[in-house]
Amino acid sequence: MSGSQEISAGDGDIATLGSTSDAPATSPSGTNSGMAVFKAIMLAAQTLATNQNGASENHLGEVGGHTEAIEIGITTTAAGYSAGHCLGGPITVPNAVRTAGGTGLLASLHLADQNGNAPVIDALFFDRAPAATYTDHVTPSKMTKADQATLLGRVSILTTDWDTVNGISMCTKVAIGLPIKANAGTTITMILMVIGSAPTYASTSDLTMRVGVLGD
Repeated sequence: MSGSQEISAGDGDIATLGSTSDAPATSPSGTNSGMAVFKAIMLAAQTLATNQNGASENHLGEVGGHTEAIEIGITTTAAGYSAGHCLGGPITVPNAVRTAGGTGLLASLHLADQNGNAPVIDALFFDRAPAATYTDHVTPSKMTKADQATLLGRVSILTTDWDTVNGISMCTKVAIGLPIKANAGTTITMILMVIGSAPTYASTSDLTMRVGVLGD
């Protein structure tokens, strides 16, 4: 069979089978070929799949949550710290959320201290890099109102949260459940503040961290 085959039809019905060169039908009234109607249906389905619920991405077929365990190296000063010092300067947490400007939950923090310190630390999380200056081994100025507005929350790490085995101290904070949101991109910023102890580091890489997040 080639070309178009005529079919008895009334107004609004399919008049011919049509051919692959037929343009998609643009109106339900009048007569259209079968191929033109088929192309119109396919275009409508494609548009619906793209725009349904205003989705900004195709994320079909994934079952379960989006979990990340992000390893972070913290560059410290090979010296002793005092209460009030910033520990490591601003720390970028990459892939903290799944999509640019997205949201998630901070689930856990794990720290390992090769020098056996068990420092009391406040971990401050911001949705962007703070405007104020936070320098390692230096006591920062009072937090500005602008930075307070970008603060997502605080996680406190106490001496009792640490265990020391063979000279290595480890701390794991779980079930934190802090909502997080990136201002732009998929990163957030963390500031570690020494609160009530005086840790000493022999190397600039003796403190490591792993951040567990659940992305929406």
